[in-house]
Amino acid sequence: MPTVAGEGHTSLVKELKRDQKEKAGVVVLSVGGKGLLNAMVEGLRRAGWADVPVVAMETEGAHSLKAAMNAGRLVTLPAVTRVSSAQTKQLVEEHTVFSEASDQEAVKVVERF
Repeated sequence: MPTVAGEGHTSLVKELKRDQKEKAGVVVLSVGGKGLLNAMVEGLRRAGWADVPVVAMETEGAHSLKAAMNAGRLVTLPAVTRVSSAQTKQLVEEHTVFSEASDQEAVKVVERF
């Protein structure tokens, strides 16, 4: 497999595994590109947690991953120049990933934390 962009983030899963008594039931993360998602999936695989699903949150208008997953191919959003990468497309086909896009939900999460 090619080197994962943002590979340093794979250590986050290693730290979770070390610090938690139980395996994570789900990983929720913000997706603005491909690096963090790719690294988290790789980290889950390395930790033996390949069955842990990922919820990838994007804001509406910059939801290139959700659009690519829905289309089943790489896409470019009309108002955004970012494109979901081929590696990310492959990972979401191989790993359970749920992609969501909601500005309102993003604001609620920020307010909560």
